[in-house]
Amino acid sequence: MKKNLTYVTSTLLLVVLSLPFLLSMSLNHTNTEVKEEEQKEKNKALIAWEAMKAREAKLLNYTTGKVEKSDLLRSRYEALALRNAGSRGGVLNLFWESLGPDNVGGRTRAILVDKDNSNHLFAGGASGGLWESFDQGNSWKLNESFKNATETVYNSIGSIAQAANGDLYVGTGEPWAYFTSSYMPGNGIYKSTDMGVTWTHLSATGIANDSVPEARGRWSVVNRIATDPQNASHLYAALENGGLFESNDGGLTWAKPAAMSTANSATDVRFHKDGNVVYATVSTKQIFRSVDGGTSWVNLTATTGLGALLNAPSPTRVEIGIAPSDPNWVYLLCSNSCLQGVYRTTDGGTSWTTLLGRGSTLDPFAQPTGGAGCQGGYDDCIAVVPNDRTKVYIGGVTLYSYSDGLSWKRVDKLSTEGSGVDEAAYVHADKHF
Repeated sequence: MKKNLTYVTSTLLLVVLSLPFLLSMSLNHTNTEVKEEEQKEKNKALIAWEAMKAREAKLLNYTTGKVEKSDLLRSRYEALALRNAGSRGGVLNLFWESLGPDNVGGRTRAILVDKDNSNHLFAGGASGGLWESFDQGNSWKLNESFKNATETVYNSIGSIAQAANGDLYVGTGEPWAYFTSSYMPGNGIYKSTDMGVTWTHLSATGIANDSVPEARGRWSVVNRIATDPQNASHLYAALENGGLFESNDGGLTWAKPAAMSTANSATDVRFHKDGNVVYATVSTKQIFRSVDGGTSWVNLTATTGLGALLNAPSPTRVEIGIAPSDPNWVYLLCSNSCLQGVYRTTDGGTSWTTLLGRGSTLDPFAQPTGGAGCQGGYDDCIAVVPNDRTKVYIGGVTLYSYSDGLSWKRVDKLSTEGSGVDEAAYVHADKHF
């Protein structure tokens, strides 16, 4: 009996002593698996980077050593000319038909919820055309009539807007192409007056008829379209290569506001729901405000303390968020690859405060796993909570929220951090519009 007791005691002692070792082995194994998954994600990103750089090398202009937008636009013209000419003649008398694939949306640059039916959504792909959902996004289908209207070659979408009467506007061309080789030129703006059943190209926005030389392609990239909530015929278009344009006849004709006539680029333009307050970003960091629906404008960068905040160094991209519940509360998200600041006014632009300064360790445009480089020129989006003027969301590589009293809070988790798509906190990297 004594011998058996000694045996049992020795066995238990051995088990107890072995537990730390076994637990350590289990944890090491788990950590190894996590690190392997993280490395796989990093390898995917590296492969994608190398693929984009390889494509860029093929597109370089031999004279300038750069990817020239004029070359891409010219190739589009030539491709259309060949297709529209039909048979090329010759011995073979060949006709060509595209076999796809044409059922891939790619990354999404624009999304719209139908103001009259929240089940009905539109999403615009950077190179995959216009997609539509009738069940709150559970299923999607390609809008074939838009594809046909754009002649299948202008399926790059950067913005979607809906007018007060329900008319839809789609701006083509991918804005903020992170790699110059991924630039996808568009052909101005397309309009639908029957909720996307049919589409018409607004000829005044066509790149072929642009008074600017082809090398500029003024309407080749439409960064943003903003429609007047109180006037269905009134809208603005922020053009990457042309500045801010205004239409008072539903897009038939366009002209630059006098206050911004010399600006050759525009990043963003936003209406408040009252139709009176409008904000626009032109020439990289010039923030203009109107309180009379666009009749007159004030350059806030030049006339308020905002100018000092946006200097040294200047941001290359500024996105605007107007609080739906209060037009006096406006937020600016500024980037120059990395974060350049988040600023807020609560008095309609007279004074501004810094919510997040440049050089902060909290940078939504940086890699959360410590990788080199930021993506603020590519990922940059901001939205104010409709019923809480103090709460705002900012997106870059990662996603953060801010509210008075709670300050900044990270609200997402990426796959490179070990998150799976089935986890509640998972949000795909690169939040952009």
